Amino acid sequence: MENDGLLDLYVSNYVEYSIDNNPWCGIRYEKGGRTDLRDYCKPDFFIGVEDQLLHNLGSWKFNNVSDVSGISGNKGKGLGVIPADFDQDGDLDLYVANDGVMNHYYINDGRGYFEENAIFTGAGFNENGIPEAGMGVDIGDLNGDGWQDIFVTNFSGESNTVYLNNKRGYFNDETMMVGINQPSLDYVGFGTKLLDLDHDGWLDIFVVNGHVAVHINEMFKDYTHAQKKQMFLNNQDGTFREVLTEHIGDASAQSVGRGAAFGDIDNDGDIDAVISNNNGPANLLIRAGEPDKSWIGFLLEGVWSNRDAIGSRIVLSMNGSKQTRVINTAGSYLASNDKRAIFGMGNQSEAENVTIYWTSGRKSIFKNLKVGHYYKIKEDGTISAIVY
Repeated sequence: MENDGLLDLYVSNYVEYSIDNNPWCGIRYEKGGRTDLRDYCKPDFFIGVEDQLLHNLGSWKFNNVSDVSGISGNKGKGLGVIPADFDQDGDLDLYVANDGVMNHYYINDGRGYFEENAIFTGAGFNENGIPEAGMGVDIGDLNGDGWQDIFVTNFSGESNTVYLNNKRGYFNDETMMVGINQPSLDYVGFGTKLLDLDHDGWLDIFVVNGHVAVHINEMFKDYTHAQKKQMFLNNQDGTFREVLTEHIGDASAQSVGRGAAFGDIDNDGDIDAVISNNNGPANLLIRAGEPDKSWIGFLLEGVWSNRDAIGSRIVLSMNGSKQTRVINTAGSYLASNDKRAIFGMGNQSEAENVTIYWTSGRKSIFKNLKVGHYYKIKEDGTISAIVY
């Protein structure tokens, strides 16, 4: 977090819970001889816990810097966390999705101190000033302006939330405008990923759903425990449309979805998914066939930056337009993702201009790279095509 080349560890914590602090929640039947149904207790029943930041000293040693870094003192109910340079000042900031309380947005001053500023930057609540049940989270440039936006999965009745970065690290809740609100109201979202599903150069949205209350249908007839997964395609005009269930293959199977990890498992240029489910087997979802549009992918290796190049930014320029990807394995929910970056290239045969902004402050530029390949690029300028 202070650009010393070593990856630090941020730990999001949830609530104070113990066997002694285990309230009864569920459905009590007053009459009729039916058995009471014990079920999920909302996070409102418990006190939130502070998160922790551990500074990497090297040699597998860490120092707890939560107090001196400004992280402590903010009790949330964290379920998702992701780093990104939201204000593009050269250092990694932090966003934490909290369950039922205000989300946290920590702005890095570049020297390892963080200021929590979610309220004033517009990223703490929804557009009505209400906290939501943040679970999964991911970041990406949804509207093609080069700045990292935030997507958060929430509880049924709330909708998922799209925070568009209006530059310099300030955000607007544009969920209604982009068309995500209504389609997500009946679902409880967990794992998620912003990815280019159709290789048209614009980021789409994948959401894994599953209710937390086993007996939810006893209480609300419109809700189910097992739920469908959702995919939203980017219309390239600031709005999204949901892909019909019959068009998503095996991903259409309902499950009680939770964790979701994303990556190109079969190395064919599109992103696959592994999904963990409550009380059921995992799903391995491999995109069928070859991508019908061209693509290009990158695996970065830092030399002066951290070796995994976490936080480094790739900007691909082509025909007057730009695509941006940030190297990141975080996000989603209870998962870690493939660190390779994939760009959809439409019908293009080469990437005209690829610029890499390393976290060390260095910059690398490559021109006219052929599509249909992964390239390994080191911070010292070495580049090679990867053959799997």
